Amino acid sequence: MQPVSEATEALFLFLPYIIVFAIVLSVGFAYVFSRQITKPLLQLNQSAQSLAQLNFTEKIDMKRSDEIGELSQSINHMSGNLEQSLERLKSANEQLQTDIEKERAIEEKRREYFSAVSHELKSPITILKGQLEGMLHEIGPYKDREVYLAKSIQTTEEMESLLQNMMKLSKLERSLTSIERQDIQLASLINQTLERLEYFQSEREITVDCQLEDDVWVQSNEELLSRIMYNVIHNGFMYSPQGEQMVIRAEKVPNAWDISIVNTGATLSDKDLTAVFAPFYRVEKSRNKNSGGSGVGLYLVQQMAEALSYPYKLENTDAGVQFTLTVPDVKKS
Repeated sequence: MQPVSEATEALFLFLPYIIVFAIVLSVGFAYVFSRQITKPLLQLNQSAQSLAQLNFTEKIDMKRSDEIGELSQSINHMSGNLEQSLERLKSANEQLQTDIEKERAIEEKRREYFSAVSHELKSPITILKGQLEGMLHEIGPYKDREVYLAKSIQTTEEMESLLQNMMKLSKLERSLTSIERQDIQLASLINQTLERLEYFQSEREITVDCQLEDDVWVQSNEELLSRIMYNVIHNGFMYSPQGEQMVIRAEKVPNAWDISIVNTGATLSDKDLTAVFAPFYRVEKSRNKNSGGSGVGLYLVQQMAEALSYPYKLENTDAGVQFTLTVPDVKKS
């Protein structure tokens, strides 16, 4: 029994050292476990919380080939995809907001236009009704039906002109939804426009000085640019003093051409310079139609120029009233 007793005494003697060693070993295992398991899990949890708050700046940097490493890579990949998706969603929302604002602006202009149309139609309809009732009941001067039938026809033609302009505006709004652009020789486009307006030029005895060179090329939508030039030149013929001159020229500016149309001998008040772009505005103080215009031409010019994003201005110069439109030049490859 003595050996057993001695062994027991020796065990009790080393027991404190064994306990200390076991504690140290446990602490070591706990530290290793914390480094290998607990700390990475805490990092994953922190990254997941940042991701939940849409903070994509924090990335998990783990060089591990086990399941935790795969999980960290998956979280990083998900974070990147989510960030890209949110950026695309943000961009789409901004585009949608822009489209909504653009649509609201178009709708507001449409309401403004049709309100003006209603106002403009009210007068000729009232006149026509009065003339017809006067002829029907042979009241006073309306007994002379031939005279007032001719005036009634003139009134209906004025209303027809207004309705045609409404159709033009509707067609214009549809064409502005998709604008294709091509290279255009400016001199050729202007010459074709002048040929179409030859009658008005002859009637008003206007001399045209076209100073455009053949090497002036612009990039635009041919139909819209042609309609802009047509309306501006036609307006110049109709509102310039009889026998005056129109000067058409182009000046090179960075990445564009300034196309200028000058009506010599003409001048506008400060109010008219801005108001002429309003629908149905006419410079004549009585707003009559002796000039043959309906007050829509420059309004359509404004709509087309803004749709093309072309700067434009109307100003008085020493030579006369000048309209300037800035059109991009042809990009050289």
